[in-house]
Amino acid sequence: MSDDIDKLKEAFDEAEKAAKDIENIVGNIDFPAINELRYAGYHLFQYLKASDDESKKDQFNKCYNHSKRAYYDSYETGLAYYFDAIKTFQKKL
Repeated sequence: MSDDIDKLKEAFDEAEKAAKDIENIVGNIDFPAINELRYAGYHLFQYLKASDDESKKDQFNKCYNHSKRAYYDSYETGLAYYFDAIKTFQKKL
């Protein structure tokens, strides 16, 4: 169980850092990564409460996948921000 928690914490921490990094660039906006982290946290608590191995595995996978999705969504938002900045720059030329 300790290895599982370490793996979940690493995925969650990576996603949280990515979300914070992009938030600092883009500004204080509501973007999908925040919801994914919220879902990850929910499933983490369900994982910790689960009494059988099958439920634990299911909740672990959901938490891990939401954390990875938050990581992806963070950088996708950052890319969209920069692509928009490039379009604005090109229009000014």
